[in-house]
Amino acid sequence: VNNAINNDSAADDLLSSLQVLEVVSPSLHPSLLPQVMPLLPQLCTLLRHPYKAVRHLACRSVATLATLDTPTVLSALVSTVVPLLSADSVTCRQGAVECLACVCERLHLQVVPYIVLLIVPLLGRMSDQDTSVRLMATHTFAALIQLMPLDSAVTLPPSLPPALTQQRDKDRRFLEQLFHPQTIPEYRVPVPIRATLRSYQQAGVNWLAL
Repeated sequence: VNNAINNDSAADDLLSSLQVLEVVSPSLHPSLLPQVMPLLPQLCTLLRHPYKAVRHLACRSVATLATLDTPTVLSALVSTVVPLLSADSVTCRQGAVECLACVCERLHLQVVPYIVLLIVPLLGRMSDQDTSVRLMATHTFAALIQLMPLDSAVTLPPSLPPALTQQRDKDRRFLEQLFHPQTIPEYRVPVPIRATLRSYQQAGVNWLAL
């Protein structure tokens, strides 16, 4: 991986390897899966690659592995890829958002148990200064938001680390308040105001107080 970053010839070899991984993985015997899954961290590293073609095939390979071992891959995405959405590097953000888009498209309903952990970070990228990140985040958010009603009917993945479970609960509360602003507790301004706030003004104050 490291050699391929600044070496065109190595990058070509890497592209060929990623294509083989994407095509062959679905046909592997289940007993061979433990030998393939250790490649996941390296695939996530390739999301930072300067070549768009490498990032694209890495995203598709991650999505393919997600169909074979959804809990492992989704947990890795939430802990490793989602933080890249906030990276200073545009390349990192492009790789991360494309990876999430590929995985969500490939898994569809299987992504529902993790949907809350993905929607909130994507919401923040819908105003990204980079056009490609902004458009892909918006497209993926629009696809996931349609599945949100199913979230309450799914069981929490047992393999989800405690920290991510807490984050999931926090993000779910945020989304509940986003979709139903009336559930936000009314905030009392701690300083005297010789005026009566209108409803939309009070709603704005409530949001700022969160």
